[in-house]
Amino acid sequence: MPPIHVISKETIKPSLPIPQNSIKLSLLDQIAPEIYTHLLLFYSTTSTDLQKLPQKLKISLSKVLNQFYPLAGRIEVPVNGTLHINCNNKGTVFIEAYSNTDLNAFLLSCPINEFKELLPVKNSMFKHSEPLLLLQFTKFLNGYGLGVSISHVIADGASMALFLNRWAETARGEEEDRLAMPCFTSASTLFPPKPLKIVYQEPKEPLENSKVVIKRFCLSSSSIRRLRSESAYKRSEKPSRVEAVSALVLRSVMRVTGRERMAKVLVSQVVNLRSRLKGLSDFSIGNLWTGGVRDIEREGRQEEVEKVLREVVREVNEETVRKEAEKIFTFKNEVKGQDDEKGRRKKRWIFSSWCRIPLYKSDFGLGEPEWIGCGIWNMKDVCILIDAKDGEGMEAWLWMERDEMDRLENDEEFLSFVSF
Repeated sequence: MPPIHVISKETIKPSLPIPQNSIKLSLLDQIAPEIYTHLLLFYSTTSTDLQKLPQKLKISLSKVLNQFYPLAGRIEVPVNGTLHINCNNKGTVFIEAYSNTDLNAFLLSCPINEFKELLPVKNSMFKHSEPLLLLQFTKFLNGYGLGVSISHVIADGASMALFLNRWAETARGEEEDRLAMPCFTSASTLFPPKPLKIVYQEPKEPLENSKVVIKRFCLSSSSIRRLRSESAYKRSEKPSRVEAVSALVLRSVMRVTGRERMAKVLVSQVVNLRSRLKGLSDFSIGNLWTGGVRDIEREGRQEEVEKVLREVVREVNEETVRKEAEKIFTFKNEVKGQDDEKGRRKKRWIFSSWCRIPLYKSDFGLGEPEWIGCGIWNMKDVCILIDAKDGEGMEAWLWMERDEMDRLENDEEFLSFVSF
């Protein structure tokens, strides 16, 4: 694609005085990946108001930060060794840029490998001294892209969507005082942080793995209905959309992974905790998720795969979340840097769903996004499911080794449900 030209880079702070306090992070935040979550939203418009939009976005961002003011702070580790946000009002970052590119032509090429140029942060790892939230507005000839980079240490996908939608509502002129306030403390109340025993070390940016490729596969609503109706797991209700697609992906990747690389698969299914645990709500900000984990034999039958994916979610409760979080924290706190799976013939696949997270509702006044893409690149053996714009279809984003991806693209069952 043609080069991206940066026009300006500004620090945006709340428009009103904010509390000069600190907010404790939760145990779940402490074990979250030390990375930026990158998201891209693409908007198609020929409105003459597009020229005025960057200024409108900056003004509304300053206003919405009055409610989300911790995002303008920085992460610190106090004397007692527990992570917290210092609400020091250092601000967020807003970059304005442009590209002499036709947006529709750009999107037709599914330019995943070029996403990094449209993001405000060009690296994967998050360091405590860095801004928690950075944004990049890129004007195209007939639309714009909005790149979002937010620290995973303080926010999961649902938190990011809440912020984006609240920002969009503010940009459209909705009254701030009529909107429910986000809560940054519910997670730490439920899962209090633990003191760190090791001295914080800034994470090093890993070298990009040339063997890993990222691709997204589309499933229509009719394909998903057919997939659900063909479930082999005997139970009273059909599998959900997410269960059915996750099972398809897992069956397929197990088939295309060489036997020498994988005797068993360690399946981790990410579960949103907001509707499952008391004291949490859709307005709770933080890492309110857990990764239910289960072993499955590589040669597992279809019904076994479907059963595992359902049970790993059904078993999630406050006790299991706490036990798993404490286990991970102990490992990170005492033996950080060691490979806990060294020598094991297991492959760990992580499944996460962004479905039903209302990312497509982020309308800043010129219409809803045409397409949403995930900008994370330094992962392997990961599947993220994202709703299609119509809310019925779905996209499966996969991070895999190149040779395995090549085999997946020729897998008979997988190809019978997906399109490229």
